[in-house]
Amino acid sequence: MRNSFYAGVALFIIFLCSIETSFAQDADKGSTEAEQKKALIDLFNFTNGSNWIEKSNWNTNAPLKNWYGVKTDESGNVIELSLQSNNLSGVLPESFKNLSYLVKLNFRYNLLTGLPESLGELVRLTMLDIDNNLLAKLPESFGSLNSLSELNLANNELTVLPKSFGNLRSLVKLNLQNNQLKELPESFGNIGLVRLNLRNNLLSQLPLSFGHLIGLEEMDFGNNHLKDLPESFEKLVALKELYLDNNNLVQLPDFFGNLINLSRLNLYNNQLNQLPHSFGNLSNLKELYLGTNQLEQLPSSFVNLKNLTVLGLNDNQLSELPEFIGNLGNLTELYLDNNQLSQFPESLGGLESLSRLNAYNNQLKELPSSFGKLKHLTRLVLRNNQISRLPDSFGELSGLVELDLGGNSLIRLPESFGGLTKLTDLDIYNNELVQLPDSFGNLNALIGLGADNNQLTQLPSSFGNLINLRYLYLRNNKLTHLPLSFGNLVNLEDLDFYNNQLTQLPSSFGNLSSLKKLGLDNNVLTKLPLSFEKLNQLTELSLSNNKLNLLPEYLANFKKLDEFSVAENEIPDVSSHIVGNIGRDGKSGSGEAKVAWESWLSKERINPQIINGENTLIKVKN
Repeated sequence: MRNSFYAGVALFIIFLCSIETSFAQDADKGSTEAEQKKALIDLFNFTNGSNWIEKSNWNTNAPLKNWYGVKTDESGNVIELSLQSNNLSGVLPESFKNLSYLVKLNFRYNLLTGLPESLGELVRLTMLDIDNNLLAKLPESFGSLNSLSELNLANNELTVLPKSFGNLRSLVKLNLQNNQLKELPESFGNIGLVRLNLRNNLLSQLPLSFGHLIGLEEMDFGNNHLKDLPESFEKLVALKELYLDNNNLVQLPDFFGNLINLSRLNLYNNQLNQLPHSFGNLSNLKELYLGTNQLEQLPSSFVNLKNLTVLGLNDNQLSELPEFIGNLGNLTELYLDNNQLSQFPESLGGLESLSRLNAYNNQLKELPSSFGKLKHLTRLVLRNNQISRLPDSFGELSGLVELDLGGNSLIRLPESFGGLTKLTDLDIYNNELVQLPDSFGNLNALIGLGADNNQLTQLPSSFGNLINLRYLYLRNNKLTHLPLSFGNLVNLEDLDFYNNQLTQLPSSFGNLSSLKKLGLDNNVLTKLPLSFEKLNQLTELSLSNNKLNLLPEYLANFKKLDEFSVAENEIPDVSSHIVGNIGRDGKSGSGEAKVAWESWLSKERINPQIINGENTLIKVKN
């Protein structure tokens, strides 16, 4: 009896194996070449093939391997199909399943609206890319694509994933960004993912099974609606990159510190008001973005994050930095803008690798003497604080290339300022500067200087050494004259002296032959130097609100002028040919311009507006 039982079991097992073998043979057999060709023809017809951008050899007797976007193996089976950016539209046909040898499929950047239920029969498929289409759902059979290792469904209109999605156990790389997903199926945790992108969806929570994704190394959930993380999240210890920016996280769980392999973490724009003490366990972090939260302080364990190279703490409510900040010696970029900082700790000077520091829109009143130790700084932005003086060590920041000190309370710059010899861009606007140090002329790499809205009465004679200057803005100061050396600035293209007290220009002013824009309005100029006639590359010239009593005839040679204003001066009369020629590119003044000028004369110079050339406006008012 017992022997017959075992014999029966053995026969049953043999029967099952034969069935499995039969199925395997059927799967290996695949579709015939004729069936594959028919599937391609159906694809062409179902997806508006007549309007494809490229359709070479489609619907012809040419070998399939010669059809545009088709790749076959040695036996003539279609193994790859790439029709990206080809204006496919509509739904794939059910016969698509007959492309059973397909390994790679690329339909990205088309207008496909649906996939057939039979798609799940493409069991050899390892890579599927349907990025940037119009898919609203996936067929339930989708989970049968168990050979898939890479799947890109980004930039579609998916609102839900099929329950079978978790059967894609071979999936390593998944991109679902820019869809409308509100939740993930509970089976999601069954996938063997390494890289996952779900940025820009509508997810408010993650399934409990999410913690089963223990092989996950990169995860992007930026721009969702997450309020918290499931407890199972602590199991994701393989994570190296994690993006949770632009969510609604109020706090991080205590177990967050278990994610010890994280090297990049983005928590920008959440509602975090504190960090757990365990945060200091993330000692492998190199880049950390905590901007736009509600942090008031950093935990003491933060000192352990000594591998940090980039730290973003901007747009929080920090009123002070801990002394241990100086121990983060590998920092190269530090963002502290838009906080409530009133001072820096002396230890800040310990950040000797720092190359970029943003601390604008705070309440800083001074900088520590150790600030000069930051010799690798190349970009420093301290605008809109309350800084009244710079330490003498400031000039030791010899690596600075860009410096913004605008909107502070600076009365003077230290003599050491001239040590910043690599500066190309300097903003010192909206301060209370009365003068610039003699050493200012050492900044001969300077290309742009913004010094508007100060109290400057003169420029140092060394100013002419700034021979690389191209943009100079000195609006709203109290300058009465310019040094003779000013004419050395031969590379200047844009110069603005609006609202100063200039009574004359130096004779060397005509050397500025590269000038294209010049603003001299609201000064007290009575005449222009003879050398001014060399500035014939000007496209914009404003001389309004001065005390000019003569408009030189050489202005008629300024053929490139598009905008010219000379209103509110004391000009008694001007020859009509001057006005008529300005900006006319060699054409004599006549017609509308001349008539307008003569009309102005006859009306006793009352608020004239004379159009000369193209887009040229001459305003003269007496």
